[in-house]
Amino acid sequence: MSETRHTHWHQLGTDTRDCMTSSEAMEKANLDWEVELEKMYFNSGDTYSPDFTRVPEKFAVVNDWGNCLGVVGSRYNPVQNSEAFRFMDNIVDSSEAIYDSAGSFNGGKTIWILMKVNKALNVNDVIEPHMLLVNTHDGSGALKVVMTPVRVSCQNTLRLAIAKANNVFSVRHTSSINGKIDEARNVLGIADKFFDEFSLEVNQLIEKEITNEQFEKIYLGAIPRPTLRKTTQGDYDDNDEKSYQRKLKGWEKNKRFITQLYLSERNTGDAWGVLNAFNSYEIWNHNARTLQSSHKRLEQKAKKIIYTDDSLTNKVKGILENV
Repeated sequence: MSETRHTHWHQLGTDTRDCMTSSEAMEKANLDWEVELEKMYFNSGDTYSPDFTRVPEKFAVVNDWGNCLGVVGSRYNPVQNSEAFRFMDNIVDSSEAIYDSAGSFNGGKTIWILMKVNKALNVNDVIEPHMLLVNTHDGSGALKVVMTPVRVSCQNTLRLAIAKANNVFSVRHTSSINGKIDEARNVLGIADKFFDEFSLEVNQLIEKEITNEQFEKIYLGAIPRPTLRKTTQGDYDDNDEKSYQRKLKGWEKNKRFITQLYLSERNTGDAWGVLNAFNSYEIWNHNARTLQSSHKRLEQKAKKIIYTDDSLTNKVKGILENV
């Protein structure tokens, strides 16, 4: 990996580190637009005699350019981009975080704001704490803030499940959301607890030495070797064997790649190094070969961080806790 690699958020969006206010950050990231709810109708007639009938309890979420971003119910209340940024402005004004980057994907259906938290983590590595605010305009999810630590040496984002702390704060798009916009400072309490517990777990992983033999077992536990099953007659089907050889070749290639990451200068034979080797693989290579553009790969990773914890990385973390 290159030392100059940026986080996928910097590549997906716009650098806003020089912005002091939400209006500056919104304008720089091209997020200074709004959405409205429009009534929906369907044609109950025909092409020559149209008869438009109101669709009950349904609305189209439409942006300033007339593009429909989604269809929502009558209880849905849109959170404007300006409101989402104002949510984070309350934290910026306290000097406890700064704007880092912002952007959108899915044609504006999802907007995001990344903040760097001004908190020094007590870990034996260089890790910067970040918070990621995400808001959707298509009715697919709540406004949420996700805790996203970034390891400086490789600029990889980790979304880890921590047993003793929440890593997500969320508010649904209902009538009560505007009141909760002003509760941004509650997020700081969640962030403080998460990053304190995160630091404890990182140090425990750093202190745990891993032998090459243990690494082999960890890899097999995380990514099992493909198997070739016999038919009921006790032999092997030719098509199954070809498929098996393809899977085995891919498995061996991934094993070499993850092993190379593990043995790199950034990882020095401990459980933390193992975890980061798998995390680097999951961020940049896992399930990415079918995507035709680097931008699609970046969007894929962003969606995984927003909606789920890193599944492979957390699986490895569970294995390491029992080594």
